Amino acid sequence: MPTTLTILLAHKGLNLAEGLLPFDRSVMGTIIDCYNRRTGRCDPSISTIADLVGCDPRTVIRSTQRLGASGFLRKIKHGGNNHCNQYEPNWQKLLNCVAEWKSKKANRRKRSKLTPESVSQCIVSHIASDRTATQTFSTNQSKLTLPTEAKSQAQPLVASGAKSRSSITSVQSPSHFVPRLSFGISSKQVARDAAERRWNRDLQHQFGSDAKIYGDLIEGVTSEIMTMATDAELKERGAGIVWLIQEIFKRRTACSEGVGGGQISGGS
Repeated sequence: MPTTLTILLAHKGLNLAEGLLPFDRSVMGTIIDCYNRRTGRCDPSISTIADLVGCDPRTVIRSTQRLGASGFLRKIKHGGNNHCNQYEPNWQKLLNCVAEWKSKKANRRKRSKLTPESVSQCIVSHIASDRTATQTFSTNQSKLTLPTEAKSQAQPLVASGAKSRSSITSVQSPSHFVPRLSFGISSKQVARDAAERRWNRDLQHQFGSDAKIYGDLIEGVTSEIMTMATDAELKERGAGIVWLIQEIFKRRTACSEGVGGGQISGGS
């Protein structure tokens, strides 16, 4: 009785087998899948195979005949089990397909190791006026490297002031000058800018079609509300627009009820 591994390898061998029609592979795979390891029976009806594969029963009959002729399947007719045929997959033939495939791969690896590498002819692509030069950094046009005494005088990286978040101190050497480079804004500021763009985009997407409502909302947005909405968006995507609308509504309700401290204006 075949083991679980044998059945899995049989499916692999079926895919690797040569000379089988694609439809015959489907029928054979269905028969293998219907094999009962506990009882050793494999007797799906023609109609069952046809329903699973999605074809006419007569097509299944012709396919099982071809599989039997190629030696992948043995069909036994019997009168029991609703006059269904009993099928015996040729496990050894299917395993042989896997073994032949492994042998082909091994032989190919051996041939690739024995085959000498092809030597391609060098094609000259330089123009006549080319001259030999030292490859260097774009800001260092000198052909000389940094002298030893200049290396000892080079200053380490230092923290910059409030205007510039990070930079590299310039190093003056006898042969060249490396300008100051800036790394740009911090990742925290990049995240805040992205969060602000998201709730702005959500606001325009939800209310941009109505000019009056969109204008009223924009008029009620203050710098404080913008900051708080960005903070909410940073904590959770989509929370910025929700917090902004709720805050504008709360402040306008407070203004209409005569509560101080909730005045909304577009400039502050």
